[in-house]
Amino acid sequence: MQVSKLVEDKTLIDSKSFKELSPLMKEAIGDIFKMIELETGNIIEKFENSIEKVSNHHNINSCLLYTSPSPRD
Repeated sequence: MQVSKLVEDKTLIDSKSFKELSPLMKEAIGDIFKMIELETGNIIEKFENSIEKVSNHHNINSCLLYTSPSPRD
């Protein structure tokens, strides 16, 4: 399943943790999923590259993007 389909269906972002994020963090998470889908290559590399680009674009500490939303939710 494509990442955009998960986001569109709210499957991936329908968690308590995601709902508690600031609007900026929600936008950043959405941007990460969009970038992952567009890039080619290894999924881990795509994720890490997306984190770096999005954190720089939104002026967010990249550590925050690795921990939000919590995978436990």
